[in-house]
Amino acid sequence: MADNYVDLHPPVVVAAGTSTAGTSTEWQSWGTQADTTLRETSAQVGDAVLSLAVENYTTSWNPRIQGVAVQVDALGVNTRTAANTMTSADGDAVNALMPVGAAASTQGSVLSRPIAV
Repeated sequence: MADNYVDLHPPVVVAAGTSTAGTSTEWQSWGTQADTTLRETSAQVGDAVLSLAVENYTTSWNPRIQGVAVQVDALGVNTRTAANTMTSADGDAVNALMPVGAAASTQGSVLSRPIAV
């Protein structure tokens, strides 16, 4: 029979969220570097049509990369928040279920659910 509960290892999930959010700076930096390189290329191409094409590409492309940086940061922060929420919920569940669990135990109940504390 499959387990019917969420198994969470908060320190691992928090570390993953922190690492994920930490990469947003690299995404931003990479986007800025690419933008600078493309703009320099546009200025040095020597052909007005090609220069305009590169400039248009740069203008539409860079905001997307910067948007990825924002989304990566949000993903990391939300991952950490979810782990902390689960930890808090488990603590609340322990407090709420302990009296009930103790009473059920004295009655020979087989009801159980692992709760991380």
